[in-house]
Amino acid sequence: MISSNSNGSKGTRIPVSLILGYLASNNTVEQIMEEFPDLVKEQIAACLDYARDLSDFETVA
Repeated sequence: MISSNSNGSKGTRIPVSLILGYLASNNTVEQIMEEFPDLVKEQIAACLDYARDLSDFETVA
């Protein structure tokens, strides 16, 4: 999953921002896993969850 202390995928030294960049460039999960064989689908999904959590904020009506 995600390592919050280094912003990398847990068990790897792959930064979350790198995975998000691949996704933003329209790479599929399968293409990312080919590029980074140590990653599994759940870790890539966790990168998206991490980004979502960072972007959450409350609005005042």
